[in-house]
Amino acid sequence: MYKFRKRGISPLIATVLIIGFTVALAAVIMTWGQGFSKSMQQSTEQTTNVQLTCANDVQFEVKNVCWEATPADCAVAGVACLKVTVANNGNKDLKSLTARIKETQEKIGVKQDLAALSAYGLNVYELDPTALAPPNLIAGASVTEVELIPVIDVNGKDVTCANSIAKFGDVVKAEVIAPCA
Repeated sequence: MYKFRKRGISPLIATVLIIGFTVALAAVIMTWGQGFSKSMQQSTEQTTNVQLTCANDVQFEVKNVCWEATPADCAVAGVACLKVTVANNGNKDLKSLTARIKETQEKIGVKQDLAALSAYGLNVYELDPTALAPPNLIAGASVTEVELIPVIDVNGKDVTCANSIAKFGDVVKAEVIAPCA
């Protein structure tokens, strides 16, 4: 009778196949790893650039805030307005500003896209309380704090510098902002 012998692959061929699979797997992991590390490096570099620009180049302050009780002196006739004087002391143009007007810690109105402010410039913004979002939330003569948040251009992208907020007044002390003299 003829007997069939079961034979496997030789140990030499098995070793070569294992080494081949290992090298192929290592090549795939290295290719993925290089792309991943390069994208992480670029992302970190962009984030760092934005943070450094906001920290070093954005320096502004709210000089004064007051209520103009005479509607004729405001841009919007018939409505009392909040006059906010802002000085840009930094060497970066502020593309726009976002204002947060607070009556209490719960009652906050927002006005976005205030006009640009050039480097080393000074501007007076007139804010109509009825134009805040949400509308008619803030009563004119009861504002206690104004916050301004700058938006700048970094490499062609608009960036909000959330760590560079300028404030006037204090909502915790609840001292109402005075009328203009």
